[in-house]
Amino acid sequence: MDRYNTLLISFVVLISLSATAGAKDCYTISEKDKDAIVYIEVTSANLDGTDKHTITGTGFILKPDGYVATAAHLIPDTNQTARVVDIEASIHSRYGHKLPLSVIVRNPYLDFALLALPTFNRWDTLAFTESSTVQVGDSLCAWGFPKISDLSPAPGILSNKTGLNGKWQTTMPLNSGNSGGPVFNSQGGVIGIASGGWDNAQQISYIVPYDLLKLAGGIVTSFVQDDKSEKNLIKKCQINEVLARHDNLTSETTKSFTKPCIAEPGYVITSVQINPTSQTRVGNLLSSIVEGGKKAIISFDLTSGPQLDRYRGWLHADVTLTQEKAPN
Repeated sequence: MDRYNTLLISFVVLISLSATAGAKDCYTISEKDKDAIVYIEVTSANLDGTDKHTITGTGFILKPDGYVATAAHLIPDTNQTARVVDIEASIHSRYGHKLPLSVIVRNPYLDFALLALPTFNRWDTLAFTESSTVQVGDSLCAWGFPKISDLSPAPGILSNKTGLNGKWQTTMPLNSGNSGGPVFNSQGGVIGIASGGWDNAQQISYIVPYDLLKLAGGIVTSFVQDDKSEKNLIKKCQINEVLARHDNLTSETTKSFTKPCIAEPGYVITSVQINPTSQTRVGNLLSSIVEGGKKAIISFDLTSGPQLDRYRGWLHADVTLTQEKAPN
């Protein structure tokens, strides 16, 4: 081989190495990134406990105080069906300790949901990066919990940007359980959320790109963009009440309770969501926004048993307040 050909080959190799120097292998993400990916298990049943169904999926933590992004189709719309829904998560592995999740936002059109972990910890996070720079043919990688597997990668490429409702089509082999997981570009940035695919067409799958989520407005946009000026849009308060009075020999005792939740200074409450974590013998559970949005009142009744049968009533619940800046 002459000197000219040797130099030419060396130049081509150098260009190839330079082009891939910043690329990140789909199979190697940091342990910190893995600790921001969560296994999600959603169980729903009729109010009497019958017709129980469980589906699984993936999510990832956006905020250190435990806000989790996932796919909306994993989360039943409890406003449309009279069912009890229990949502749990475990960090990094499907076999980890289960933690309760509460629903903050559910947007079925975008197939996006925002959930919340308990606030007793500061969680590792993944942040979105711009998806507009991703081109057709670029490498992508979804991480999640497909079928009965533990945390696993699914590599592929971007096929087109013309899917239904603004979704992108990819060749990543997404199975049930992958939905809601983070989709990385070749530089290791999260550019979207896994939405789903076809069991009989593994080379056709869909993701929700970050740029589409930014157009949603309201809470969705403020969370995915990490807008620090909107840090108080969401506030949580808790209900922990137990009734253990047994005033009568043979008849039950019922008592009414109210719990006030106060808006942050400079904000007003626009909506209230009650997410019971444990309850029994609860009646008339209602919420109202009063004083021009400065306060929310949660009201409910608890019933306990007679002296001959000393059962208790209780309600443990997370209350999520959606807030906006108060008008000047």
